Amino acid sequence: MEQELKKLIEENKVIPFVGAGVSKAVKSCDGVDVFPDWGELLHKLADGLNENDTQIIKNYLNRPHVNYLRVVDDIQEFYPTKALYAQKLDEIFDITRESIQDNSLDLARAIWGLNQKLIITTNYDKILHWASDNSDNTQRWDIQSVAEQALAISIEPKKQTVWHIHGHIENKDNIVLTTDSYEKLYIENEKYKTAFETLKIKLATKSFLFIGFSLSDEYFINELEKISTAFGDYGIVHYVLLKEDRKLDKRFNEKIIPIYFKDKGQSLIDKINSLKPNIPKVHLEKIRELIKTLGGDEEAFLTAYFGEDYQEILKDEETYHNLTLKLQNSDRLDSLIEEKKALEEKLNSYSLNPNTQNKIDKAFLSLRFEEVREILNEYLQSTAHIQEDRYKAHYQKALSYEQEIKYKEAKEEMEFIPSQKIEDATMLNDYARIYNICGEYDNALPLYIKALDISKKVLGEENADTATSYNNLGLFYKLREEYEKAEPLYIKALKIRKKLLGEEHIDIAQSYNNLAGLYDSKGDYENAETKYIKALEIWKKLLGENHPDTAKGYNNLGFFYKLRGDYKKAKAFYLKSLKIYEKILGEEHPDTAGSYNNLAGLYDLMKDYEKAESLYLKALEIKEKLLGEEHPSTTTGYNNLAGFYYKIGDFSKAYDYIIKAVEIMEKVLPHNHPDLINSKEGLETIKSKV
Repeated sequence: MEQELKKLIEENKVIPFVGAGVSKAVKSCDGVDVFPDWGELLHKLADGLNENDTQIIKNYLNRPHVNYLRVVDDIQEFYPTKALYAQKLDEIFDITRESIQDNSLDLARAIWGLNQKLIITTNYDKILHWASDNSDNTQRWDIQSVAEQALAISIEPKKQTVWHIHGHIENKDNIVLTTDSYEKLYIENEKYKTAFETLKIKLATKSFLFIGFSLSDEYFINELEKISTAFGDYGIVHYVLLKEDRKLDKRFNEKIIPIYFKDKGQSLIDKINSLKPNIPKVHLEKIRELIKTLGGDEEAFLTAYFGEDYQEILKDEETYHNLTLKLQNSDRLDSLIEEKKALEEKLNSYSLNPNTQNKIDKAFLSLRFEEVREILNEYLQSTAHIQEDRYKAHYQKALSYEQEIKYKEAKEEMEFIPSQKIEDATMLNDYARIYNICGEYDNALPLYIKALDISKKVLGEENADTATSYNNLGLFYKLREEYEKAEPLYIKALKIRKKLLGEEHIDIAQSYNNLAGLYDSKGDYENAETKYIKALEIWKKLLGENHPDTAKGYNNLGFFYKLRGDYKKAKAFYLKSLKIYEKILGEEHPDTAGSYNNLAGLYDLMKDYEKAESLYLKALEIKEKLLGEEHPSTTTGYNNLAGFYYKIGDFSKAYDYIIKAVEIMEKVLPHNHPDLINSKEGLETIKSKV
């Protein structure tokens, strides 16, 4: 049974349901229990009454089979004022973090270690928040967090969440403690309707793991039994952590499965720790495979990328998803590590106050970009900040979007920052690149020029960052087909890099490759061929034959010969490139898909339409699976197939693919982006033939 529960935990199908027993484990600095059980709570509340009423209550509490709810009702009625009753609750439950022993939170910490985003509790205190390793970003729902509970019906919380189903000490009016408040939640269902309905749905769809909960709360248990009866044999099974010397009531047979532990304290903590999820096996295998295809060692790379605790970090679904995408879209592991170091430098250069920035850094470097934006949104919505800090916050939001290839959203964030206020080449290059990708070239150019001027002024001419600024501006002009402006900038970047790095370096190969592409575009084919071959020779010498960069070099030469009409040479280089990609990356990788697509284009020109169609479709299938429909590379695949089918006269299929491309581009690109404009023109052409 424990293995079944552990599997459910690994699949994020469990909700820990925490009762008073967890808070009872907490000790003050002098070793005294901080929080009471039911009987102790009633004694403490009774101490706030006049002497006669106190004695009446305590005499009743000494009887066997006490109806605790009835006692609470009487106590609340006897209290002189509502304010004094609230004051007494504060005295009992509103304890400061500094007053408790840190190691007495280990039980609550172990529960968070189960890595389930949502924990439900009947406790009113703050123990679970204090135990969270990300307490500042742990959200709290009380019984009337209506919007959050409604959303949780269909979408799981993205960050750690504690749902105080019986209310929280900071909102005493909503605490469920008396008969009247219990009936408002579990029977009348009007005031707390959303909480009640959400709880029922969670009971019907998730396995609850009861920890420190006695299963004696009749109102809650009645709901659980109703749901179990309604679903019968098809219902969800729940679990309870139970001390070995206790027996589970027969009424819970087949509804709640006991998981036994020896004793309270460390034995219970050890039992919970034994249930902690590993990285899901399928996740680990996928990551291991991707790292291996890039020629790396799994442990060495993950340790360098995340640190020694990478296994804990990778349990987060968003972290795993984003790392997978990065590995699938990368040629080299070292480039990912360099990219992350560059990101760390940017965060350090544009940091906010230490408390906020520490939270942002932790989320950023764990690839939890949604969490980054949540923290920054809260920061921007809080009390007024100086304008410079607001600019920093928007820049960090833009970086988070850029990491997810969401350039439209990144541009919107950058536009909160007036470009004339920016005096840093790194930020200007980022700003310009985002404009460039979004097709806003007139906005990009002055930023690239300003970035280069600042680099030369601050860093000097012979500096790697200055070379990058020359290269960026050269690329901009090349893409705008202003080749005479691009060439001297590319040559300048190459000259600086040679002086700093020598002749044989990866960056030198890239500079040769950039120049080759430029000469190819301007019709200087002899120079282009020479530079393509020079780049390939460096990659082969430094990286070996079976490396993605070497495959890229073969691919570039294949493309060069294809455009020259030398299909025999083009095919030979394309097949050599594909062979390397298939060997080191496997079939299901974006670079391999790109290679299939290039071969398809060649066969298309050679009028071998059967092979062309097969490879176009294969490339698109891989991109859809790995990158999703809204990725730019996938959209290119739709466009390619639309053009192919139009060429061979299958206008119906051509229309299906072009309309899909346009619909996606309209969602992710600005309305004036050249790619979107071109696709819309293609749509009109194809429509005229359908």
